[in-house]
Amino acid sequence: MAQSGEDVPADYQALPRKHLSRKSKVESQDHLMQLTMNTFRFEKLEVWQQARKLNRKIYDCTRGFPDEERYALMSQIRRASVSVASNIAEGSGRNSDVDFSRFLEISYGSLMEVISQLYLALDEKYIKEVQMQEISVAAHGLSAQIIALSRALGRQPRRTEGK
Repeated sequence: MAQSGEDVPADYQALPRKHLSRKSKVESQDHLMQLTMNTFRFEKLEVWQQARKLNRKIYDCTRGFPDEERYALMSQIRRASVSVASNIAEGSGRNSDVDFSRFLEISYGSLMEVISQLYLALDEKYIKEVQMQEISVAAHGLSAQIIALSRALGRQPRRTEGK
């Protein structure tokens, strides 16, 4: 990390980060990403951006879980959610479309894991039906994007959702 901040845009240096709320920190990180000239391939992908938004919803939703679930279901849902965006990013850095498609498959599987675990949370009344609906709608959109990108790369993923 740069000592004097020479690699950090001036707009970002001026932000008093320790006083920002969690939401403000995320917004300032988004701002930094927009200011940065050098971006990674995955940062340009709409599917990765949507996975990131879904991850925010998951974290917001799981904050209300009981303490006894902190290292159990809550942790598992969050790790699966992080895996969705992470596998899109990792796959985009691979040297071939076949490799990228494989990581998209893993990402899709992690998304299915998130939804399955949210149903378990719903059964235990850790989340409300309206939260499940909101996340489910976002997950359906994201799954369609993952499938579309995989097809564009020449791979026919196994679709696991009903029609």
